[in-house]
Amino acid sequence: MSKAKADSEKNAIIVYLEDKHRLRVQSQFSESIPLDDANALYQAFVEDTIAACLTVESTLIIAYTSERAREIIATAIANLRSSLKGKARARLENGDVQMLPQSESDVTANFEAAFRKCFESGHDKALLIDCVTPTLSKRMLENAFKVLKKKDIVFGPTLEGSYYLLGMRKIVPPVFNQIDWSNADEIYSRMVEVAQADELNWEEIELWYDLRQPGDLEFLVRDINAFRIGGDENSAKATEAILETLFQKLGGEEL
Repeated sequence: MSKAKADSEKNAIIVYLEDKHRLRVQSQFSESIPLDDANALYQAFVEDTIAACLTVESTLIIAYTSERAREIIATAIANLRSSLKGKARARLENGDVQMLPQSESDVTANFEAAFRKCFESGHDKALLIDCVTPTLSKRMLENAFKVLKKKDIVFGPTLEGSYYLLGMRKIVPPVFNQIDWSNADEIYSRMVEVAQADELNWEEIELWYDLRQPGDLEFLVRDINAFRIGGDENSAKATEAILETLFQKLGGEEL
């Protein structure tokens, strides 16, 4: 086994689904589009996020907090079994995807528990993302793992001052006992404060975005177009299909 292959087997990606966040995203989108379409869009975000993670050599752990979230994940995986090919399909079928039900209502506690599970099961690097960043690429995820070879923490900031990715190579207590991860709007500033105060060994990666409201779809359309122009026909494929249907319904109107 090559060293690169052995290293990748110690990597884990956690995708986190949480009901309050889902309901907030669906509610904000439903202010501009029908609720059924907002729900379909969220379902596509989950499907594309899982598909993107399956392009990276790692264990995929999907953490969820409710029966409704489990149903959304099950639908996404069923759809991917029909659409994926090659290594990503094989990883889906070979047990590289693990489900992690969580009962806590505390987002921060759930994050810490998910990271602990990764490290206790033998992984030495773990990334956590949510499911509203369907354009997160293989390159960005692999770059985050590279950062963790030299840093304890990797952080992906968003345009809104929040985050799209948190990665660690060990449990760093201040990240969980000094930052409220349910308060998404202040995460970046709080992360910087804690990192400076506690002299944490961390690094930011490139600025990106998550999808919280209809205005964010401009970024999504831009990046899907860039994927296709660049010859990538697979990234954000489910989201693209929902957007095409939605634009047809709206007769070309802007969201």
